[in-house]
Amino acid sequence: FSATVKISGAALYLLRRQVDFRVLAYLLAGGVPGAIVGALGLERVRSASPNATLLILVGATVAVSAAFSLLRPKVIAAPPVERPGLLAWLSFPIGLGVGFSSAGAGALGTLLLFGLTSLRPAVVVGTDLVFGMALSAVGGGFHIASGNWDRALLLRLALGGLAGAAAGSAVASALPGRILRSIVLAWAMLLGLLLVR
Repeated sequence: FSATVKISGAALYLLRRQVDFRVLAYLLAGGVPGAIVGALGLERVRSASPNATLLILVGATVAVSAAFSLLRPKVIAAPPVERPGLLAWLSFPIGLGVGFSSAGAGALGTLLLFGLTSLRPAVVVGTDLVFGMALSAVGGGFHIASGNWDRALLLRLALGGLAGAAAGSAVASALPGRILRSIVLAWAMLLGLLLVR
């Protein structure tokens, strides 16, 4: 579902040239192997409790990181120190979470890009969207190959998700950067809190 929904949004950001391919390469270098390891690891786990624990950890990390960035105006206003080399290392656990639980790519990837690059907010969203699509496709591909999916449920989710992705990318391109950044961080904080519940 995640990969399917991201296709339409990613295509729009690619057409608008709002994807940084150098940064994306760093993210994929760590994230794709992480997604593979996470998907294979889930096949070995029979209990649901480790998945719940992972969701709580991902949710808490996202909520705290987003809240810190959102509530500290100086952090938001100051340009971050460029550290793209760290992206590959830090995207591995994001990929691991996506492959294991399908959670984390969007919110954590956005926080990484806001903190470690000086990309414009629309480019952060576009780059993270393509990153999340790739991780979801890799992790989802492994799960589909293992028979861990429901075709009818996927179709119902995708119908609403594709429309929402198109609307969201249109809104994101129309908003000023500072407002978009604040909205994305607030949304990430809310999603993190929902995962912790």
